[in-house]
This record gives sequence, structure tokens and C-alpha cells, in this order.
Amino acid sequence: MDRQPPRALFTLLISLTVFTIAVLLRLPSCYESLWLDELHSAWIVTDGIGSVYQRSIIGHQSPCYYLQLWIWKQIVGGSELMLRLNSVLFVAGGCGVITYGITKWTSSLLAGLVSGLTLAIENNSLFFGTELRPFALVILCSAISIILFLQLLSSESRHQRAGSWCFLIITILISTICQPTSLGVLAWLPLGLCGTWLIKNPREFQRITWLDAALITITALAMLILWKTTLDQSWAEKSMWGSFATATHWQQIWDIWDWPSLLLIPFIPPLLIVIINSIRNSDKQSGCKPSPTIIGLCFLATLPLLATTAYWCLSSFEVVPVWHRRYFIAVLPILACFGGGCIGYVQIRLEGIHKPTIAGLALAFAILLCLEVQQRTWRRLRLSPVALVNRGEDWRRASEWLQQESESESLILLDSGLIEGQNWITPQLFKNKNTAKLDYLCFPLRGPYHLDREVIPVSASLQPVIPLADVKRPTYILTRNGASKAKQRVATGEVLGFGRLSVVRPAKHSSLRTKELSIEQ
Repeated sequence: MDRQPPRALFTLLISLTVFTIAVLLRLPSCYESLWLDELHSAWIVTDGIGSVYQRSIIGHQSPCYYLQLWIWKQIVGGSELMLRLNSVLFVAGGCGVITYGITKWTSSLLAGLVSGLTLAIENNSLFFGTELRPFALVILCSAISIILFLQLLSSESRHQRAGSWCFLIITILISTICQPTSLGVLAWLPLGLCGTWLIKNPREFQRITWLDAALITITALAMLILWKTTLDQSWAEKSMWGSFATATHWQQIWDIWDWPSLLLIPFIPPLLIVIINSIRNSDKQSGCKPSPTIIGLCFLATLPLLATTAYWCLSSFEVVPVWHRRYFIAVLPILACFGGGCIGYVQIRLEGIHKPTIAGLALAFAILLCLEVQQRTWRRLRLSPVALVNRGEDWRRASEWLQQESESESLILLDSGLIEGQNWITPQLFKNKNTAKLDYLCFPLRGPYHLDREVIPVSASLQPVIPLADVKRPTYILTRNGASKAKQRVATGEVLGFGRLSVVRPAKHSSLRTKELSIEQ
């Protein structure tokens, strides 16, 4: 773009402001009890660093993210706030990176500000930015990758900006190692650049250097290690994710993202400008090549659509169940960049013709207003202080209640709702004394909310799959179901609700025996 870029210091200050806003929006949501998936992360890093690898692998997770989380926990502590702050800073960092990068790319502070704020206030960004899981790191890596991609678009070959090209590949590898499904989105960035460079300068593109050989070797080794450590096991057991990650109807593609505010509204003004300019200058521009800005905007608009559709097709055609935002959350920073990129393009095209600032402000207002209408983020902030994200699984209070109210010899039947439990909880599991899997199935009560009781995992039937040694022991049930649903599934015992969890304690003056449980079929 030909516009004079803002001063670097001022751009940095705006980026830090967006970073701070993103942090402040997320902090109130970091105090509630960890929910099931987060408890798995907390359990992985509860003990020594030697247990991180095995615990992450058995939960079908890559250990790399959890190694950095273990180090983080040693430094800042293990409270809910401190643990989640890791994810808060990752996503807030992504907001700052996008603000700075889009400002530099478009030479417009307004464009960078809108992109950064979009990622800061978007609901999915709020959710994953306050969750103790690898997806916040994926958002940061995606933000860095897309900014590097946009910078590299104007170069003639990868050799011209070898440092940025190398950083792009490494960033994508980090994201892939921490969350392998992100590769389905981010891999298109270097592929798109390679296609562009091949068209621009085929001879230069075919020139191989030692850096190319090193990157190819590192990528191949990373993929091999990733496959050996976690992907082969996850692929073999992919059917387990079908219960929540299966695409059922094409309408889900429209519902997965807020397309009007993130794609459609930003797309209209640049499209009109391109059409009008094409009509006016149809004779003059017959041999003109599209600018890097146009190529970048087209890529930013196309990649989210194609990636989202591809993940839906993979799930719908039963190739692999990956239809869940978490698996392609790397799309979100790309959508955030698109809005700012469109604002910058409108401003530069109207420079010297109309008032570009007013046009940019109007488009920025339309984008943020539509996002607010769809998600109501700022409306909820009027109730401040308020947690914008509420998961509602109060494992902390349920564990504390059981620790205080149950007898020391009590038995706890744990129905955590883990998808692995559907296949793992069998008599054979207990007969073989598979300690690793048993520990995994009990992790909600073996991590930060440790319960000093004997715990036996059960399935949705709430019945042990093995005979109990002492049927007269006081037996409590902790189930990942609300109180109303839990009451429908047991006939005896008092049901206490802890958000989306319930504790069933034995009726007074009688023991809760396995055979006495009445389950509604």
C-alpha cells in the first residue's frame, strides 16, 4: 500500500492497549472452577515433570503444550486464575500481534485497531482465551502466521525474506505439535505463498538452499515424532469423537461462525470499489496484475470458507470427526484480520478522491455493531463485574463437599462423562489393573480438587462394572449431569446440584447398594 504508515511507537502503544483490553475482558472469567477438559490439563501438570508425557498421551494430547504449562505452574502457582492466565496471555498476545501487523500492512491504525478488537471481543476467542487448553496457543500462532503471510506476499521469493519465511514455518509447526488439527488451516499459508512465488519467478522458486533443506528436514521429523507420540493412537480411536464432533447438516457451516460481521459486511465495500474501478478503467487495466493487497484480501476471505467447509466434509463423510470449533480455531484470527484489511483497502483506494477516514470509520462501526448485535458482548459488560464466560461445572465445590460430608471409608462412584469411558470402563479394565487408564478416568478428583477417598469410575448407567467388596460401605455418586437429570436416574439418595454436576448421597440410615440403584432406561 502507498499510504504513509503510522509511527512505530504509536502503533506499538495501540497494540499494547488492545492487549490490555483483551486481558481485562478475560480475567473475571478465570476464577470459577475448572471444567472437565481443563481438569485434564491441570491433572497432567499436578505432579512431577516425568508424569507429563504419559498423562498427556493417554488423553490423546500432545505433550509439548503441557511441558510449557508445567513450567508455567512452577513459576506462578496452581490456582484457577494463575493457570488460566497462561491462555489469557496467549490470546491477548494474538490480539496485539494482529493490531500491530494489520496496521503495518494497511498503513492504517483504524484497520489494525478493528482487527485486534474483533479478536479481543469475539465470543469464541473469549471462551478459548480463558480455557486451560492448547487452543489459546493455536490462536496466537495463527495470528503470527497470518501476519507473516501478509508481509511475505509482497516479496518475489522466499529467499528475499528468508527470516520471515523460516519464522512462518516454525510457528505453524509449533501450533501443529501442540494441536495437530490446526495444520488443516495453517498449512495453506505457506502453500499459498509457494503458489504465488512460482507464478512470479519460477526459476528463483526452484532454487534450493541449505535453509530449505533444513526446514524440510525439521518438518518431516516433527511430523514423524507427532505421529509416533499421539496421532497414530488418536487415528486408531477416532470413532470416540463421533459423539460430539460429527457434522449432520450443511446449515452447521453457516452457524459455526458469525459470518455477517466477520466476512460479509467487511467484504461489500472493497468488492464495490473493485467493480467500479474495473468498469471505469476496463480498457487501461487489461494487462494489470492484482496487487499484493488484493491477493491478501482474497486469501483472507477464501481460506476461512474453504477450511470450514473442508472440516465439515471430513466429518460429514465420516473420514474423521473434526466438526468442532476447537479443531479449526486457527480460522478465527484470519477472519479478524480480514475486517481490518478491508478497512485499510477502502481507505487507501479513496485517498485523494473522498474522505477515507470517514469511510473507514463507517465500515469499522458497521463491523463492530454487527458483531455486538450477534454476540452481545458489550451489552453483557453493562452488568460489570461479570464473567463473560461461564462453564458451570463446579468440581471444586463438589469435591469440597464430598471431602467434608462423606465418611473417610466412603466409596465415590465417578461418572465424569469422558468419551473414553464409553469403551474403557469394562470388567477387563479392573481385572487387568490398568493403572494408567484408571488414573485417567478418575482425574477430575485426582488433580487440583483432590478427594481423599476411594474413587471408582462408572459409565452413564451409574453402576460399577465389578462387584463391590463391601456393599455396606457408604457410597456416593458424582455425576456430570444436572440435578434434575440425576434425580431421574436414581431412586434412592439425596441429590445435590453443583451447577452442571450432581452428587447423590445415600439415603439416611441405609447404604446405597449397587443393586438398589434404579436406572431409567
